[in-house]
Amino acid sequence: MANAEAKRIWKTAPNAGTGSYIIENDTQLYEGQLVQLSAAGYLTHYTEATGLFLGILKSGDSRLGDGVIVGATGDAKPPEGQVDQSGVTLMHMAVGSATQASVGDPVYCDDSDTANLTVTATAAAKKIGYVVRFRTASDCDVRLYTPAEYNGDN
Repeated sequence: MANAEAKRIWKTAPNAGTGSYIIENDTQLYEGQLVQLSAAGYLTHYTEATGLFLGILKSGDSRLGDGVIVGATGDAKPPEGQVDQSGVTLMHMAVGSATQASVGDPVYCDDSDTANLTVTATAAAKKIGYVVRFRTASDCDVRLYTPAEYNGDN
């Protein structure tokens, strides 16, 4: 092996923040929902059973210009969804079974709807974040995991 002998400028992207992924075929997504990367490598609804949790859908491509975000992998330029995968804190969220003692506890969700956040684990439950502030059970702050944290804690 030899050392580099010329200057090279690489195009780079930050390791965290926003990621852009092709949306799974015929899958309709909504801004603000939990999303994951499927085993096939496409963006889809989060489910605790499979896939890699990514974060919250920020926006996505509308194929027909009607604001509806639907995957079409056969398109010349398949629609993509932009995901906040930085480990964002969701503020003022209802978290099932949360109490003051839940601060620091893992948060679970069995689907893509953030209305279903809970501190109670089910049989297939995977942690997607943790409670960082409790005001009431219907008013908590939840810090979501980054994909790397999700992978390392489940």
